[in-house]
Amino acid sequence: MNTLIRLEEFAMFVFGFYLFTFLPFSWWWFFVFLLAPDIGMIGYILGNKIGAISYNIFHHKGLAIVIYIFGAYYSLPLLEGSGIILFSHSALDRTLGYGLKYKKGFKFTHLGEVGNSIFELFLGLILGAILMYWMYSLFRIKRSKELTEHQSTIILEKIKSVCKLISVEGDFAEIYKYENTREHFMSLLSSKKTALIVINAKAQIGYDLKKVLMHADTDKKKIILTNFPQPEVLSIQPELEFYDIKNGLFNSFTPKDLTALNQEAKKHVMEKIPESGLMDTARREALEAVLLIEKIVETIGWKLDYSTLELSDHKKPFIEK
Repeated sequence: MNTLIRLEEFAMFVFGFYLFTFLPFSWWWFFVFLLAPDIGMIGYILGNKIGAISYNIFHHKGLAIVIYIFGAYYSLPLLEGSGIILFSHSALDRTLGYGLKYKKGFKFTHLGEVGNSIFELFLGLILGAILMYWMYSLFRIKRSKELTEHQSTIILEKIKSVCKLISVEGDFAEIYKYENTREHFMSLLSSKKTALIVINAKAQIGYDLKKVLMHADTDKKKIILTNFPQPEVLSIQPELEFYDIKNGLFNSFTPKDLTALNQEAKKHVMEKIPESGLMDTARREALEAVLLIEKIVETIGWKLDYSTLELSDHKKPFIEK
């Protein structure tokens, strides 16, 4: 039974390290501060009673969980990390047989009487650090492989036949604050995740030439252009840069969130295009596109007739010239 309890405590220690990897800190800071809760032993300078109280405050899992939840609720990574360190340190102590202290002395704990072996403690820390580094390296390799396969799929999906003319490009930049709150346990507990996102997007406006309608008059060697499409958004290419990412306790960022944010960025850019004047510029460029078609037709000795097209008044004088 004692071995089973120690394995359970070690699993909690591993879980604490897993939670720490979601914070905006390097993983090795977990081991730098892992022994920090032992500062509670300073109280033993004032006697066993004060020492037991101060030690137990820094080694109480319930208090550690409260600190972590408070930090997650208010999106305070330092407080979240403090709760995780307190929790993980307490779990590691219990793995090595060190429990909460009784007032009659340092070696008397709720797990039984323990010795003063420091060697066993540091041996456990070294083995735990090696295991955590191995698990972290394994996760990173797996993520890298998955990313490579996913990128290969995207490249294949982009191969298709198009016939489009880009006439105008516009660059957009926006600072976007994302905040999502999720409620749990009958709305008694809420968890919030936030991120500051810089959106840099390129919008391309032009014409789908497949929508051009024309027919040939072979007797008069004439190409009659009956319809030229309206300008449309051909593509929006957003680039998202994430800053100040804060995950909640039960509400962390997932690949679905990144996909949704990418779609939201496109939506924001799409809403700003009418205000930017890109569409008006593209409509003025329509005449240049028609003249380009005319030049191509003239290379084979034919003429282009676009008299049936509806053109604005300011374009007609230019065409007549």
